[in-house]
Amino acid sequence: MNSFTTTSQSDGNYNFQALPVSQYVVTITSPGFASLKIPSVVVTSGNDRSLGKQSLVVSASAQVEVKASNNAELNTTQSQLSTSFGTEQLESLPLGNGFDAVALLVLGVVQTHDLSFSNQNGASFSSNGARGRANNFELDGQSNNDNSVAGPQIFFGNQDAIKEIQVVQSNFSAQYGRNTGSVINYITKSGTNNIHGSGFEFYTGSFLSSYPNQDKTPLLGFCANGTTSSSAHPCSAVQPLPRSVDDKYGATLGGPVIKDKLFAFGSTYFEHTRNGTQAFNSGAQGLTPTSAGLATLAAAFPNNAAVAVLKGYGPYGVTIGSPQPVLALATTESVTGTTGQPVNVQVAPVTHNAFYDSGTTGPANPFLSNAYNNSEARQGIGTRNVQLGGKVRF
Repeated sequence: MNSFTTTSQSDGNYNFQALPVSQYVVTITSPGFASLKIPSVVVTSGNDRSLGKQSLVVSASAQVEVKASNNAELNTTQSQLSTSFGTEQLESLPLGNGFDAVALLVLGVVQTHDLSFSNQNGASFSSNGARGRANNFELDGQSNNDNSVAGPQIFFGNQDAIKEIQVVQSNFSAQYGRNTGSVINYITKSGTNNIHGSGFEFYTGSFLSSYPNQDKTPLLGFCANGTTSSSAHPCSAVQPLPRSVDDKYGATLGGPVIKDKLFAFGSTYFEHTRNGTQAFNSGAQGLTPTSAGLATLAAAFPNNAAVAVLKGYGPYGVTIGSPQPVLALATTESVTGTTGQPVNVQVAPVTHNAFYDSGTTGPANPFLSNAYNNSEARQGIGTRNVQLGGKVRF
């Protein structure tokens, strides 16, 4: 734990500025008086913590200990309403790395659902009737706002790197502003005189999952266990369950560089998402030029930027998933002959002209792709803290 020292003024008043968020033991000493010790003084972000008037007893050796109360107390120095969530609360709440959701635990804050009109990657909430996009997000007191669609710009993922989350409402002090809703301020951990660290992993996977009954029951045309499709008993085989993995893991490490003077802290966080292949059919409305159609189009419009984009990034430009054309079938209504007997109707594949306006012909069809969806997220922070003044012990 880091220590801080100050001297009271002639009227007995004293204060500590910009203390790190933590729990402290306050010791008051003066020559000729018994020292006064106040344990368990909790300091939260953005709030003044007053210990009230304290008196020293004349003595040369005795020590007086005063119990500090951590119960909610009336703040006589600020008019703003503030709620803080500490490390233990953030670790025990089922937030799923969506830490903005702690604001919903504060009186006067409600979820906006699809009426947020803001960035939907985080929790959507309204504070005291203000618009969902009227909230102000901060990271260690610095702006963390997405200026295009509101909401946070950086979504913090490592709960082990958060010291406290502060939710400020109503009558902000001069250091805040910008919006009329709540202020959500993330306070990250810092280094101390003791080396400390942590590691974690949250794994969610489908290796123990199975299809719901409605996705494999013979009543809906799927093959029962041990049977295969035949002309006498046609059925659809149950396909393997697509793989799904969401793996979150990270670590933190902090400690002293120079004892009592310079400290460092760092954290890392990773999230790997893996989804197995799933068939995608664009359907009749998803016509796109086939490989042959792209060749025809490129020959008709050489060096055309739009054609180059379609070739490079269209359904056939991304080879993952083995895209292939699906022939559209010419369909017909029920047809009967003059004798009232059914007539044989041949249903044949047809191709479509995708370039009507240019007069250039080329095949275009719906396409089928068996693509998989993977994503990676990485996040890291590093901080250095310097304690100005005071004595340095090596």
